Amino acid sequence: MNEQFQQTTSAEQQLVKEAFAGDSAAFGKLVVMYQTPVYSACMRYLGGEDARDAAQEVFMKAFIHREQFVQQRAVLPWLMTIARNLCIDRLRRRRPETTIEQSTEPRSSYASAEEQIATKQSLAMVNEQMARLPSGQREAIVLHHVEGLAYKEIAEVLDIPEGTVMTWLHRGRKTLQNALKQLT
Repeated sequence: MNEQFQQTTSAEQQLVKEAFAGDSAAFGKLVVMYQTPVYSACMRYLGGEDARDAAQEVFMKAFIHREQFVQQRAVLPWLMTIARNLCIDRLRRRRPETTIEQSTEPRSSYASAEEQIATKQSLAMVNEQMARLPSGQREAIVLHHVEGLAYKEIAEVLDIPEGTVMTWLHRGRKTLQNALKQLT
């Protein structure tokens, strides 16, 4: 995750202030700045076309409810909270249960067919084990290891104490580690 998402800079704070005062050009810059992590989060929950629609809706909701944002805080955790809640609502309406998606793209376009198959099988095993984790542990792992959020930011997104984030991450990693050891 890019370091720009970890610390709120004075330039970002000024941009946020302008955007949430109603400046659509400033808000457009915020969208460009955060569209990748928001879309990525929506993709992990919903997949496909639903993720694109949800990501757009996240920014619409953020603009509509901009008065709820605390100006001294980082924007990304607030946007991720909106994304998470929106995706969970969509999943509840959609049913049956949807799992977090992972990219199955091979790391190298020159990888042999055997390597590509092994990569896809490994990702399938990880996906299967991730789906078996309690939702809190799964979300904490994705937010930390995939999205690159810090413990404090995860606590904000999930609306839980920072200690709970650490516990969920520890337990989730341990469960995944044990499950994957048994599979290999």
